[in-house]
Order: sequence, then C-alpha cells, then structure tokens
Amino acid sequence: MKRLKKILAIVVIAGMGACTETQYVLHATEGEVPVYYMGHAPESKNYEIIAHIETQGSVFTYNSKIIRKMKQNAKKIGADAVIDVELGYIAWGWGGLPCAKGYAIKWK
Repeated sequence: MKRLKKILAIVVIAGMGACTETQYVLHATEGEVPVYYMGHAPESKNYEIIAHIETQGSVFTYNSKIIRKMKQNAKKIGADAVIDVELGYIAWGWGGLPCAKGYAIKWK
C-alpha cells in the first residue's frame, strides 16, 4: 500500500509538470481595432486618447479572449486603435484574474 501511494504521488507530480499550453493573439483583421502593446505604437502618427480601457476575465480566461473583448469594446466607443496595452492580473482570492489595460485612441 505504501508503495502504491508513492507511485501515485510520482505520477501526479510528473503529470502536473507535463501540462503546457500555448496562447496566441492574432493581429487585427480588416474591420477590427488594432492593438499595440506597450512601446509598440506607431510613432509617426498623431493621435488623441479618448479613453482608458481595461478588460478583465475570470480565473480561466485566456489572454486571447481578453484582447478580443478589448478590441470589441474599443470599437463600440469609436476608437481607431488601442495603444500601450499591458497584460496582467488583478489580485483575487488565492490567485488573480487576468486583465488587459491600455488607451483607446483616435488617429488625427
């Protein structure tokens, strides 16, 4: 019985370390609001900030879904793009809720 518990513990620990996941966020397609991450906004264009925008998800929300929702919300308020976007977490319980924040802009 002791040996079975040790084997089970090793299998569980090994299985936990083997879990990996890849997330990706596609660039804006036609009709979508483009998102520029911190330090990557086009410097050659002038713009006006129209809103600070923050989108959060639940414990199991992927970053790609948060960014997609941010694009939709920015489009609703008439933004041409979202700049200085940062992904992070809001403290909650024993962990955090994923979030993204940035600035909705209109090109001049």
